[in-house]
Amino acid sequence: QAGDGSYRAGDGRVVLGAMTDLEWKRLIAWLVKVGVDDAGKMNGWSLEARRQPENIRAFSDLFETFAAAYTCERLSVWGQANRTLISPSYTLLQILSDGQLTYDQFFRPVPDSRGRSWTYPGAPYRISGGPVFVRAGARQPGEDNDWYLREAIAHPRDERG
Repeated sequence: QAGDGSYRAGDGRVVLGAMTDLEWKRLIAWLVKVGVDDAGKMNGWSLEARRQPENIRAFSDLFETFAAAYTCERLSVWGQANRTLISPSYTLLQILSDGQLTYDQFFRPVPDSRGRSWTYPGAPYRISGGPVFVRAGARQPGEDNDWYLREAIAHPRDERG
């Protein structure tokens, strides 16, 4: 629906979250406040109107024309200060090279069963009792077949399943 999704900005994409009527009103109020006059015409759109393909396109064109002049970071700070749900949309490479996540050692190398190392995210929190980590990577297809077959033979299911 209009106002809910990913939109082009000056240096990438931002994600807007205006699903409810209140969020929509806040988004439109912010756009009008910053001088996007045509946004005022969209103020009274109902949820049904926001789901019409022509209105989705109209909002997208209006917002992306406005957003093209600003960075994702600027739009996010500006929108959030006006109680609008907006955030930069990062690529995987941007996330992996993020300074804060790097400093926090959020991503960790984890060896798989063949000795290769893979990068996995760590816990989104810190605890004082010790580190939280991924003990092993995902197994390769078929890697557990021998174990599974031994278990299936040793412990067959009865007829009830």
